[in-house]
Amino acid sequence: GQTTRFGGYLDSVCDRIADGATSLAAGMVTGHVPLMMACFTVAVTTSYAKARAGMEVPIDNQAWPDLLERTERALLALLGLLLWDALPERRLLGQDLFFWWRSALLVALVGVLVQRVLRAKRLIEARRDP
Repeated sequence: GQTTRFGGYLDSVCDRIADGATSLAAGMVTGHVPLMMACFTVAVTTSYAKARAGMEVPIDNQAWPDLLERTERALLALLGLLLWDALPERRLLGQDLFFWWRSALLVALVGVLVQRVLRAKRLIEARRDP
Protein backbone atom coordinates (compact mmCIF):
# COMPACT_ATOMS: atom_id res chain seq x y z
CA GLY A 1 0.00 0.00 0.00
CA GLN A 2 2.98 2.35 -0.20
CA THR A 3 4.55 4.03 -3.18
CA THR A 4 7.85 5.76 -3.65
CA ARG A 5 9.45 7.53 -6.56
CA PHE A 6 12.21 4.94 -6.65
CA GLY A 7 9.60 2.18 -6.60
CA GLY A 8 7.97 3.70 -9.68
CA TYR A 9 11.34 3.90 -11.37
CA LEU A 10 12.24 0.31 -10.47
CA ASP A 11 8.84 -0.92 -11.66
CA SER A 12 9.44 0.68 -15.03
CA VAL A 13 12.92 -0.82 -15.35
CA CYS A 14 11.58 -4.26 -14.46
CA ASP A 15 8.80 -3.85 -17.04
CA ARG A 16 11.41 -3.34 -19.76
CA ILE A 17 13.34 -6.43 -18.64
CA ALA A 18 10.12 -8.47 -18.68
CA ASP A 19 9.24 -7.12 -22.14
CA GLY A 20 12.63 -8.17 -23.47
CA ALA A 21 12.54 -11.60 -21.89
CA THR A 22 9.02 -12.41 -23.08
CA SER A 23 9.74 -11.09 -26.58
CA LEU A 24 12.87 -13.18 -26.88
CA ALA A 25 11.13 -16.26 -25.48
CA ALA A 26 8.19 -15.89 -27.88
CA GLY A 27 10.61 -15.39 -30.76
CA MET A 28 12.61 -18.48 -29.85
CA VAL A 29 9.52 -20.67 -29.43
CA THR A 30 7.85 -19.54 -32.67
CA GLY A 31 10.99 -19.07 -34.74
CA HIS A 32 10.26 -15.38 -35.31
CA VAL A 33 13.15 -13.82 -33.39
CA PRO A 34 13.69 -10.83 -35.76
CA LEU A 35 9.99 -9.95 -35.70
CA MET A 36 9.82 -10.18 -31.92
CA MET A 37 12.95 -8.08 -31.51
CA ALA A 38 11.38 -5.44 -33.78
CA CYS A 39 8.26 -5.49 -31.58
CA PHE A 40 10.42 -5.18 -28.47
CA THR A 41 12.41 -2.30 -29.93
CA VAL A 42 9.28 -0.33 -30.81
CA ALA A 43 7.69 -1.07 -27.41
CA VAL A 44 10.78 0.12 -25.53
CA THR A 45 11.06 3.20 -27.74
CA THR A 46 7.41 3.97 -27.08
CA SER A 47 8.04 3.90 -23.33
CA TYR A 48 11.18 5.97 -23.77
CA ALA A 49 9.33 8.56 -25.84
CA LYS A 50 7.06 9.32 -22.91
CA ALA A 51 9.82 9.20 -20.30
CA ARG A 52 12.08 11.46 -22.34
CA ALA A 53 9.28 13.97 -22.89
CA GLY A 54 8.92 14.08 -19.10
CA MET A 55 12.54 15.25 -18.89
CA GLU A 56 11.71 18.22 -21.09
CA VAL A 57 8.32 19.26 -19.73
CA PRO A 58 6.14 18.19 -16.80
CA ILE A 59 3.74 15.49 -17.95
CA ASP A 60 0.74 13.84 -16.38
CA ASN A 61 0.23 10.12 -16.93
CA GLN A 62 -3.48 10.75 -17.40
CA ALA A 63 -2.67 13.06 -20.33
CA TRP A 64 -1.16 10.18 -22.34
CA PRO A 65 -4.18 8.05 -23.27
CA ASP A 66 -2.72 5.90 -26.03
CA LEU A 67 -4.04 2.93 -27.86
CA LEU A 68 -2.48 -0.37 -26.85
CA GLU A 69 -1.41 0.33 -23.31
CA ARG A 70 0.80 -2.25 -21.62
CA THR A 71 -2.06 -4.51 -20.46
CA GLU A 72 -3.69 -4.49 -23.89
CA ARG A 73 -0.37 -5.31 -25.58
CA ALA A 74 0.22 -8.21 -23.19
CA LEU A 75 -3.26 -9.65 -23.75
CA LEU A 76 -2.92 -9.36 -27.52
CA ALA A 77 0.50 -11.02 -27.39
CA LEU A 78 -0.92 -13.87 -25.34
CA LEU A 79 -3.81 -14.28 -27.74
CA GLY A 80 -1.34 -14.48 -30.63
CA LEU A 81 0.58 -17.27 -28.90
CA LEU A 82 -2.64 -19.13 -28.14
CA LEU A 83 -3.70 -18.91 -31.80
CA TRP A 84 -0.29 -20.09 -32.93
CA ASP A 85 -0.45 -23.05 -30.53
CA ALA A 86 -4.05 -23.95 -31.41
CA LEU A 87 -3.58 -23.68 -35.17
CA PRO A 88 0.11 -24.44 -35.83
CA GLU A 89 -0.44 -25.63 -39.39
CA ARG A 90 -2.47 -22.62 -40.54
CA ARG A 91 -0.45 -20.58 -43.03
CA LEU A 92 -1.04 -17.52 -45.13
CA LEU A 93 1.45 -16.58 -47.81
CA GLY A 94 3.93 -19.04 -46.32
CA GLN A 95 3.81 -17.66 -42.77
CA ASP A 96 2.04 -18.93 -39.66
CA LEU A 97 -0.69 -17.06 -37.82
CA PHE A 98 1.68 -15.83 -35.14
CA PHE A 99 3.80 -14.02 -37.72
CA TRP A 100 0.77 -12.19 -39.15
CA TRP A 101 -0.67 -11.48 -35.70
CA ARG A 102 2.56 -9.95 -34.45
CA SER A 103 3.16 -8.11 -37.71
CA ALA A 104 -0.24 -6.43 -37.37
CA LEU A 105 0.54 -5.63 -33.74
CA LEU A 106 3.91 -4.18 -34.78
CA VAL A 107 2.20 -1.83 -37.24
CA ALA A 108 -0.19 -0.74 -34.47
CA LEU A 109 2.74 -0.22 -32.08
CA VAL A 110 4.48 2.00 -34.60
CA GLY A 111 1.25 4.03 -34.76
CA VAL A 112 1.31 4.41 -30.97
CA LEU A 113 4.95 5.50 -31.11
CA VAL A 114 4.17 8.14 -33.73
CA GLN A 115 1.21 9.29 -31.61
CA ARG A 116 3.47 9.73 -28.58
CA VAL A 117 6.20 11.54 -30.49
CA LEU A 118 3.68 13.98 -31.96
CA ARG A 119 2.12 14.57 -28.52
CA ALA A 120 5.57 15.18 -27.04
CA LYS A 121 6.39 17.60 -29.85
CA ARG A 122 3.21 19.55 -29.16
CA LEU A 123 3.82 19.66 -25.39
CA ILE A 124 7.49 20.60 -25.70
CA GLU A 125 6.87 23.31 -28.28
CA ALA A 126 4.00 24.72 -26.20
CA ARG A 127 6.32 25.20 -23.26
CA ARG A 128 7.55 28.74 -23.00
CA ASP A 129 11.18 28.92 -21.94
CA PRO A 130 12.07 32.08 -19.94
